[in-house]
Parts: sequence; C-alpha cells; structure tokens
Amino acid sequence: MLSNLATRDIETLIHPYTNLASIRETGPLVIDRGQGVFLYDSNGKAYIDGMAGLWCTALGHGNGELIEVAARQMRKLSFAHLFTGKGQRLTTLRSSSFGI
Repeated sequence: MLSNLATRDIETLIHPYTNLASIRETGPLVIDRGQGVFLYDSNGKAYIDGMAGLWCTALGHGNGELIEVAARQMRKLSFAHLFTGKGQRLTTLRSSSFGI
C-alpha cells in the first residue's frame, strides 16, 4: 500500500521519462534531503546525485556558504520578472559578467 504522500504525488504530478503505469503501482522514490553529492530518500538511503539536480546543484547540496548568500539575497529580493521593461541589479550584473 502506498503512503499518503506517494498517493498525492501520483495524483498531482507528472514525472518526465517515467513509466506512469509502473509508478502508480510502486510509488515514487521520495527524496528527503541532500548533502554534498548525495541525495537521501525517506528511508535514509544515500544516492549519488549524478545529474546534480539537473545541473543546478553542481556545487553540491547543503553548501553553507551558498545557503547564506542565497538567504541574504532572498531577504532583499527573492524574485522579480523582466517583463514590461523591468530590470534588476543582480540579473544585470550577472549577465554582463558573461559578456552578454
């Protein structure tokens, strides 16, 4: 029998590159946390995050320095879109450093 979380997952999410019939029977592999290059499932089993969170966590999970920098930025401005001629300092500085 699937847990409440697994059932809710199956009923509300689409998992790309997944056999949807199979996952309805077995449920998803629930990832609970990450540290360094490892992900841990809800049972505590460790997995190497070979895809680095689809390439957005290449510096690892739980990196204290990155967490502090991100928290500082999110306290200041967590998100702002660029539609209708709006800009934001961090986006402009970051993109200009790439020579764009």
